[in-house]
Amino acid sequence: MHYHRLLILLLLCVFIGWGCGKDDQPERLGVTVMGGLTLEQACDTKRLKENARLSRQYGLDSWLVETTLDLPTGESMGESRYYERNILDTVLTTINYFDLRYSLAFEVRNPHDVEPSEVAFEHVLTHISAMLLRTRRKLPERIVFIGDIVEGKGREMLMGFLREFRSEFREYEGKIVLALPAQDAFEEGVWEGSDEIGLVFFAPPDGDEKYHYKRLNTKLKELAKTHEKPVFIVHSNLMGGDPLRSFRSQLSFWGEETDLSGIVLNSLYCDFSVGDYESRIGLAKHEAFLSYLMQYTQGDL
Repeated sequence: MHYHRLLILLLLCVFIGWGCGKDDQPERLGVTVMGGLTLEQACDTKRLKENARLSRQYGLDSWLVETTLDLPTGESMGESRYYERNILDTVLTTINYFDLRYSLAFEVRNPHDVEPSEVAFEHVLTHISAMLLRTRRKLPERIVFIGDIVEGKGREMLMGFLREFRSEFREYEGKIVLALPAQDAFEEGVWEGSDEIGLVFFAPPDGDEKYHYKRLNTKLKELAKTHEKPVFIVHSNLMGGDPLRSFRSQLSFWGEETDLSGIVLNSLYCDFSVGDYESRIGLAKHEAFLSYLMQYTQGDL
């Protein structure tokens, strides 16, 4: 009978993948959990307000508002996307109404996989500058840059842009964060000019979140110690796997000395409610995760 109980316990440990073994580390408690909102042209004001209300309910008192920008090619160089500036005004109004804090993120992509010119980056930075001007009445806590703008030629131009920004926006006291996929975080010199180590996580291809993040976060912990910077998880991408297991794994294996300044649940969209049961990005169907999230943000664990 004794051996049967041990076998059952072992099987439960393997199945659950948590809480067994002396080298396990429970997830860090008390980390700020933020909602990640992606701006889209089809922004539904009603859905936006519903997401703000549900964010409050789940304890997500701060949003990371993100705009995705594609580096333009020759034929699209003269195009402007004024709708995002107008949508940002609407989002900021909603944020003020629901008394949410917010940060701003810009992800720059190169979908055509061409060698980008300085003119292309200037076009993108001009658009970013115009959006930042819309925030002057209530500046974001962080400004985050992701993608091609933080590497190579884009990085050089971004550093110049940020010097001009600091000069013009002297009242800005928030953080400037550069973000990279976690596996690229160890490249030489990438964290110069960044107030935090911004990380983009992806679900492991084999689905073994615990092993993946144990191996990765142990290395990232040493990286944060070397640079003496906080770690900010910009994209958690929980919808790529089991959201509860991913969430707990991403917050584990950091040790007590690492400053985890926040984790973003990038699951909010202007045209989808976070409470949507049908959408692939809706969290409502993940009841176990939402229950755990509410306990986590309320400090009831």
